[in-house]
Amino acid sequence: MTKMLIKLITFLYVFVVYVNITNAEPITFRGVNMAMQGNDVVDTLKSKNFKCEKKNNNTTCYTDERYNLFPDYIIKIVTKDYPGPENDRIVFGCNTYRGCSYSFNEVLSSVSKFTGVSMDDFEEFQNELGRCGRGEDGDKICVMDSKKVIIFRGSLGGGGMSLD
Repeated sequence: MTKMLIKLITFLYVFVVYVNITNAEPITFRGVNMAMQGNDVVDTLKSKNFKCEKKNNNTTCYTDERYNLFPDYIIKIVTKDYPGPENDRIVFGCNTYRGCSYSFNEVLSSVSKFTGVSMDDFEEFQNELGRCGRGEDGDKICVMDSKKVIIFRGSLGGGGMSLD
């Protein structure tokens, strides 16, 4: 009886872990995520009244042309031709989600709660410090000191680490 109970518990544990991994969703912020194709990201942002322009490997989206050169007012979609977990990213200036008037800790708390990602890691990116966390499917989100939010492709689709 004890062996049967242990087998049942083991089966249920493996099943629950498998279901959680296979149902992992990418981190979504402002309706977009790194699993989306570039055109779908742009279309989603356009549906939220952003205007988008493509230049080289980057697409910049903004709501007001007067501010399209100010980082706080734009969403920048970056894709690179060479591999690397931080080469593909979406950068949200703090005004694109109305976060500039809040403290860093308020932004961090709100983004963490909204995305369901614990952002406990301190990381540096392009000479700026931020707090980051990984999604269930391997992508990464950071809130930087400037309060911009960055979603990185990371190891998206890899399901994270497998230590068994």
